[in-house]
Amino acid sequence: MNVASFAAASLTYCQEFKASQTSGYRTHAHNLAVGGKRGSPHRFGLADDVTYDELPPLDQAQKVANLLGLEVIREDTHDHIQPQGWVNHPESDDA
Repeated sequence: MNVASFAAASLTYCQEFKASQTSGYRTHAHNLAVGGKRGSPHRFGLADDVTYDELPPLDQAQKVANLLGLEVIREDTHDHIQPQGWVNHPESDDA
């Protein structure tokens, strides 16, 4: 999945669930400042953190995400979406 196809899938996901993107692409410095993981998909424009007008059940969110080629990771304050099968990039500048 490239940046353009991720952006389209993320937008479709957000429209489906009335979600707002709260974090997308991050610079190296910002990723470090917010405690982002080394090689985070945020560093490559391939992740969004989203919040919802009304939180959907996780199984429903995952079903829609899967249809779009995305993966949903539920965190304390938001959901993180990224391409299915993403493995943190080992050669990132996030040392």
